[in-house]
Amino acid sequence: RREHEETLLGGYHRSLPDHIRTGYPFDCLMLDYRACTTRSMLTAVMLAGPFFGNAPGLTERAEATAERVIAAVQDLTPVEAYRQLGRI
Repeated sequence: RREHEETLLGGYHRSLPDHIRTGYPFDCLMLDYRACTTRSMLTAVMLAGPFFGNAPGLTERAEATAERVIAAVQDLTPVEAYRQLGRI
């Protein structure tokens, strides 16, 4: 995620129609992305959680997913992004 997210988000931003991109600078996209991190990541964990069960190897995958979610939240500081957006 760390290595590719800015490149991927940049590609997404460039793919937006001109009339949207003009009024929605990349900085705003990044701020929105950061603000949505907690909800998006936790949703992924909640949706995938029931599939982990007790099968061999699935516990390790669940732990790796949780570690990635925690790292994303730590890196992207979504609460601070919400503050910057004026939503808190």
